[in-house]
Amino acid sequence: MDRTEEKSHNELDDLKVARSNTLLKAKYKTSLFEKKLIALAISKVRLDVNGNLVSTISAHEIRQYLNIKGGGIYDQLRRAARATLGHTVILEDAENKRFDMFNVVTRCKYENGVFETSFNTTMKEHLVGLTQKYTTHRVSTLCNFHSNYSMRLYEILSTHAWVLQHKKEFTISYALGEIRAELGTFDSSSKEVMNAVKKGIDWNVIAEEIAPDRMFESWRNFRQRVLEPAQEEINNSELSEFHVEFKPIAQGRANKTVGIKFFITPNMTFRYKGRKINGTKEKSNISEEEFDDIDIRAASEVKEMLGEYVSNHEALSLLREAKGDVSLVEKAFQYAKQKKELDNMVGFMIMAIRKKWSMENDKPYIQGKSLEDTQTIVEIVEEQKEYSADINKKVDAVLNGDLEIEDLDPSEVAMILKVVQIKVKKENKLSISP
Repeated sequence: MDRTEEKSHNELDDLKVARSNTLLKAKYKTSLFEKKLIALAISKVRLDVNGNLVSTISAHEIRQYLNIKGGGIYDQLRRAARATLGHTVILEDAENKRFDMFNVVTRCKYENGVFETSFNTTMKEHLVGLTQKYTTHRVSTLCNFHSNYSMRLYEILSTHAWVLQHKKEFTISYALGEIRAELGTFDSSSKEVMNAVKKGIDWNVIAEEIAPDRMFESWRNFRQRVLEPAQEEINNSELSEFHVEFKPIAQGRANKTVGIKFFITPNMTFRYKGRKINGTKEKSNISEEEFDDIDIRAASEVKEMLGEYVSNHEALSLLREAKGDVSLVEKAFQYAKQKKELDNMVGFMIMAIRKKWSMENDKPYIQGKSLEDTQTIVEIVEEQKEYSADINKKVDAVLNGDLEIEDLDPSEVAMILKVVQIKVKKENKLSISP
């Protein structure tokens, strides 16, 4: 390899593409060439003088990065541009019944050997100034894949690869229809699919009954034509950061496959040793046992939600306190953000989850006091309220003849008799006519 070739090789190795995890998990269908071309364009994206997202790549760079040899590149770019402009991406939060649909690209232009891409302004939050909730890939790793499904599966699973900083192996499960959609085995932008998503129909139903262009409908066909080839290519690539195995999740008497469980382990021959995963610089301070009984997808969701506010260790602690319920962590986070000058946000959130605090049921946070002092004061006040309520209940029982003095706890007799006397005096005053 001469110096020119070596320089090109190193440039290719060093080029990276960063995208929000929300975008990486989006459901869409596109060709392998288009997918690589868009990844390359995103790696070179910038804001122009008008604040628009644009990217320019020379034909030489496209040939180099996408390993195109011989023939004209014009026709390939023309076909890819035409297809890319028509693609709709679906970002969905089914649990909270929210979705966002938009075209990624608004314009493609090729002139004088330069390919220019203009991105939808909605893409800014997913591509520019990312400090949390994102994953970085080397363009060389993505362009090394020969299968659309291999590249897509690698992108999807890599959003959880941060766990490998702390654990030698982890598992993650997907509904079968969901992974079919994310891998692009049918067109999520079709009218039928988008209408079904708006109605909140389950992805398994969409994949099996609604998507008009669905492929690999049987589990056997999907496994043999999509999953196994993707698994083999990911595991055989020295550029892949992890290896993947999988097994079906069956349900019912018919033992029907309804989901897939993936098993992720580090690739010990990974070429780029010491690379930081998912943009984090955090050193591993989490024991493997801390991941026991933790849903990795839920952990990734909490980590993405809280971002720079907490460490991976704290994210797991919050999820464990919420017994795996991500919505409880989100409520505590939104509540904590309303409080000013929190000395210990994570501690406050843990107490909010434990005590079921919320913005609707506001609890005090005493400025000038530490979190621990505030909680001590709050707990003393609550205990006093409970004690007073119990005393008043027993006083009423004594006055009504339902409870005898000798049946009382000796430590409470003096207090109860005092309250009884006060209540009797008040009643006597009220009974006196003016």
